[in-house]
Amino acid sequence: MKGLIVVVGEMEGKQFVYLIDNTSSLEKLSNDIILDQIDGKRMEPKSAKFATNVTFRTTLAYPATEKDVNKYFNENKYIKESHENYCKQNIVTDIPWIDQIFMNEVNTKTGPNYYMDANLVVTTDYKWNGNVDELYLLCIFKDEKYKSLRNLDKCDLNLLKSTRTKIHSILKETFGLSKEDAVLFFHYRPSYYKLHIHIVNISKSKLCLYNCRRNVYLDDVIRNIENYDDYYKHDMHLISNA
Repeated sequence: MKGLIVVVGEMEGKQFVYLIDNTSSLEKLSNDIILDQIDGKRMEPKSAKFATNVTFRTTLAYPATEKDVNKYFNENKYIKESHENYCKQNIVTDIPWIDQIFMNEVNTKTGPNYYMDANLVVTTDYKWNGNVDELYLLCIFKDEKYKSLRNLDKCDLNLLKSTRTKIHSILKETFGLSKEDAVLFFHYRPSYYKLHIHIVNISKSKLCLYNCRRNVYLDDVIRNIENYDDYYKHDMHLISNA
């Protein structure tokens, strides 16, 4: 029971992107008058109109960059990207809010950290509303050489497998979710170039379909590298809005 509205405008000569996210869940609507009427079988067919209890979470990007705007509105293209072209990209790696996470500091992009070691940190994605049914976490890798899945090869298999095990352990112990209850995936191309895994409750996965063109499942990445050592060092076909 969720939807995303995107508003782009200008304020004081600078662009902004305003996200309006419906965070209502079935639990929050348990006392809703419509559901109460349905449960009591008191609705008249095709004629009932009621007010509902719906809550929203909003996010403002201001001033917004062209990349912020293009993420939601730019025309998509199906392209082939060589690894050579990937390496030539001017990739921004200075990301202050991620540095704050690594230092275990409070920041505006995420909530609490659930796990941290020398290799990675598991933290809350800023889009998560706190409802476990809509769980959205991030696992961010610390080593600067990992910018995206393009940097992964057979040398990283043990790290990827141990990370998968750790994530499943956190999901079980902290949220009571089994490995079948969650989807673990990378984005390519990613929104920012610091290798990270998206951890999403399977019940929310349908709501992530607007990003499915970028989803690459962790299990598939591991299997692909097991079969071909340098799988992600070759040409990749992708949908780009750049």
